[in-house]
Amino acid sequence: MTDKTQKAIRAAEIDAHIEALHSMVMQSLDADQAVEVVSIPLAGQTIARTGRYKIFPVIGSALLVVGMALMSRIGADTPVWQTMLMMAVFGLGLGGTMQPLVLALQNAVPPQDMGGATSAAAFFRPMGGPPGAAVLVPVPL
Repeated sequence: MTDKTQKAIRAAEIDAHIEALHSMVMQSLDADQAVEVVSIPLAGQTIARTGRYKIFPVIGSALLVVGMALMSRIGADTPVWQTMLMMAVFGLGLGGTMQPLVLALQNAVPPQDMGGATSAAAFFRPMGGPPGAAVLVPVPL
């Protein structure tokens, strides 16, 4: 691809992400979901520029733990802005973890299996939620 074509594709991707972020904000979605829309493309762009992706799941996992620990302190008297900040920390962690893990998966398989591996990851990712909830919800804190 020419440099001009690559710049046009990047501009279109950025426009799409801005539009998605705008629609999420307008629909009053959670702060973590809005932050994910920003953090996933930022992680992808940074990985494309530097070529390094191992640090993102490490930092993202740490942010997920910090975000969950912060959200465990939410009470009835917690101001909404504090709750949104806590969810933003969680969203940054989730966004920094999801994209690099898909990239690592794509780098681990041969090119002819890349589509199948990526679709399998997308298919099985939501499968972990219901069993995880069934196991963790009954656990008393």
